Amino acid sequence: MLQLSAIAPICIFNKKLIRTGTTSIFFISPFFLFLSWVQEFKTPLFMRSILVINIFVLLSINATSQQQIRNIQTTEAMNIEAASDNELRNRRSVIEGYYESVAVESLDEVVTLPLVFHVVYNDDIDALPQESITQQIEVLNDDFAGNFSDDANNGGDSNIRFCLASDIDIKAINYHKVDQSDWSTGNAIKKSELGGFNPINPSNAINIWVTNLRDEVGGYSMMPGVNSEHDGIVLDFEFFGIKNTADSNYGKGKSLTHLMGNYLGLYPLWGGVRCQDDFVDDTPIHNAPNNSCYEKNHYTTCDPGTLEMTGNFMDNGFDDCMEFFTAGQIIRMRKTIMEGGPREALASGSVECAEEQLGMRSHHTPNLKLNLFPNPATQMVYLDITIPSMETDQGTVNIYNRNGKLQESSIVEFSSTEERISVLVDDLIDGVYLIEFVYNDEKITKKFSVVNN
Repeated sequence: MLQLSAIAPICIFNKKLIRTGTTSIFFISPFFLFLSWVQEFKTPLFMRSILVINIFVLLSINATSQQQIRNIQTTEAMNIEAASDNELRNRRSVIEGYYESVAVESLDEVVTLPLVFHVVYNDDIDALPQESITQQIEVLNDDFAGNFSDDANNGGDSNIRFCLASDIDIKAINYHKVDQSDWSTGNAIKKSELGGFNPINPSNAINIWVTNLRDEVGGYSMMPGVNSEHDGIVLDFEFFGIKNTADSNYGKGKSLTHLMGNYLGLYPLWGGVRCQDDFVDDTPIHNAPNNSCYEKNHYTTCDPGTLEMTGNFMDNGFDDCMEFFTAGQIIRMRKTIMEGGPREALASGSVECAEEQLGMRSHHTPNLKLNLFPNPATQMVYLDITIPSMETDQGTVNIYNRNGKLQESSIVEFSSTEERISVLVDDLIDGVYLIEFVYNDEKITKKFSVVNN
């Protein structure tokens, strides 16, 4: 009885630590007190070993509980919206009928959607610089271009792009310093009468609020059909943009890619409730979000127990393993913005983007041609490049990794409008890369893989 009663306070302390998020250093004092108790009462050696193992298990549980998780609450936000809008479920049902009844004639046309950012902060450290916003747009464009995945399920280029809105009546980046330190899931941040900031007309641009969300919420998005006054995406600072820190599992900007998928009509792979369909034919039904990077042999517990798509943007893994949309997901998003779709105004509206604002490393110029081989490459990749004229005899070749970080850059010289050049890649680790050729401010890119083993 003495041994059991002594363990109980430590277990209770551990639960409290998990709930409150207190750092594990506070375990040091109780832990050593416990070891002193074990020695004082001359507990048998084997019992001491068992008890010490239990303590380390508790410490391990605590460490796991402290792992950051991206808590996406699009489903919860839509439920809040439906509670105050009796017609929303009917509109959503009509929209689902639309998705089922129409076909996409072509995906070849590039459609660029303008973005407006509302940076709502209490601490000056959270006032995002424009560079951070530009980098986030680049991530969106690379992800929607399908640039960094060689997965067989990758649907390729959606030909959907994003940019900062450019219009005399619209300010693309809006900074709002407020007394309120955090915000709850819901619409308060979108309403000036509640201390928030009203959206730009969502027919003209996609509104994105970046702020500090309470209750460890990572972000949420409105799906097509909601009240225009509430339409948009809300994202926590912690999950926005590129973070150059080793301890961030969500520092590659993929959270906004997931939420943009919601905004353009995609459900998460785990649906609104357990084992619910996402209404896309080429995706499996997940029983729950995967909050880590699993191997690609992870199976759902939903019937019939199919292989999950842990690399899909609409799952919830770490940014390192979020890689692609499927062809079916791309078609559904294109239906959302094509003529007759629930967000057609975004694609056909008057708000445009200046070319320099497109934020696309993956921008292709028809005047340039680039072919590469072999792919995958081992030690060398060869580039067959065609330029329109000999205005200059030099161009630049850049290689980016899947996170958008420049790996190599070199100047190449031309003696004619068609040239074959070789690029050493034996010092690159295995993975997917983007090679970019730049000539007279025009550029073209190709994806390739490196396999050195």
